[in-house]
Amino acid sequence: MTGISSLGIGSGIDLEGLVSALVRGQRAPNDLQLSRRESRAKLELSALGTLRSAVSALATAGAALENTQTPLRTRMTGPENVAVTLGPGAERATYQLRVNELASAQSLATELFADADAPLANGALSVSVGDESVEIDLSAGDVSLRDVRDAINASGAQVQAAVVRDGEGYRLLLTSTRSGQAGEMTLSAAGGLDARLGSAQMTQTAAANDASFSINGLTLSSASNSIEDVIPGVTFRLTAVSPDTGSTRIEIQPDGDAVRGRVETMIKAYNALIDETRKLGRFNAETQEAGPLLGNSILRSVQSRLGSALSGAVNTDLADNPFGSMFDLGVRTDATGKARLDTAAFNEAMAGNEQGVEAVLSAFGESLSTTMRAFSSSDGIINGRTTALNATMRRVSQQRENLDRRMEQIETRLRAQFTALDSLVTQTQNTSAYLTQQLAGLSSLRL
Repeated sequence: MTGISSLGIGSGIDLEGLVSALVRGQRAPNDLQLSRRESRAKLELSALGTLRSAVSALATAGAALENTQTPLRTRMTGPENVAVTLGPGAERATYQLRVNELASAQSLATELFADADAPLANGALSVSVGDESVEIDLSAGDVSLRDVRDAINASGAQVQAAVVRDGEGYRLLLTSTRSGQAGEMTLSAAGGLDARLGSAQMTQTAAANDASFSINGLTLSSASNSIEDVIPGVTFRLTAVSPDTGSTRIEIQPDGDAVRGRVETMIKAYNALIDETRKLGRFNAETQEAGPLLGNSILRSVQSRLGSALSGAVNTDLADNPFGSMFDLGVRTDATGKARLDTAAFNEAMAGNEQGVEAVLSAFGESLSTTMRAFSSSDGIINGRTTALNATMRRVSQQRENLDRRMEQIETRLRAQFTALDSLVTQTQNTSAYLTQQLAGLSSLRL
């Protein structure tokens, strides 16, 4: 704000302080009103953010129950020599699996070479694995054993090559990247290339074997230890040969614990929302302290929906479903409104009618999720109120700017008025002093 630093200097009156006091007096009630509106809006915005977070968590937990289908899990007893993975199409069953032999890849080693970097003439090398063959051109100058290794590894052939030191010399060690008998290797040297690079002159250090195993007494074989095409939706990964006596019992069963876990997660989110609504809408009669959303219509609406969420009937499309509510599945509430799960009752319901439980959970989850998202979604009730409060905050900010401009105008006007007053008082004082001086002079003349 602009001002005159010498205001009141002529009259000796503290006009500067008077102007400031008058401006503060006019600003104070407006400032107080704007601060209260801003504080209430900020407090409600923060509280609605907390409420929305808790409501969203319950909506997510409810959505996890939609389309509930009990997953399958495996339970194995006996030798730990197989890993089982379940996928789409897997069904409940029990298998006895015995591993007689693991699939292995063939390895070949060349004769001993005195120097891995010595030239081996040039030519071509044919590498075949199963029914796939790769021709490697080694005609560009003399090549060494290491050059042959690099050329094989870069060729795309299903062979891994390495140069290994063996006593006083070196060998080229080849390993098929395909296990089983279908992965046997054949190498042929041509065009002057050292004949020792042909598989006919190599030593087999590891044989190519198919996996041999039995499922419920039926003997089967596979080129790989990962068996995916024997039982739909089930992959067996063989890791070791079974002992002479004994096999691994594999039970594929419904995983009721996984379904129960989703229900417990929903109950945890439900109880957390109950706690939040109480804190936000609390009132302490002794201290007269109130929660930020006491009496708020949105909070009351959320509390009303929560009160009937668990107790209401659930309609399913399943005919003759013995279950019609979450209470039928073991969900209980106490005097405070909080929920808990009677595990024994839930397990009994799952064991008696798994499909009926799935139908109730699916319908309940969809209903709960839809109800909560009406509050928490981007176009939901809470966001609508939040948008209004943000608009209020912007209006308060604009009104503060308007107040500042109005106070500047008032101060400018007051300064102009008091400047004129200061000038008038100064003139009056000067006139008074002059007259006093003149009267004193006349008095001295009479004497």
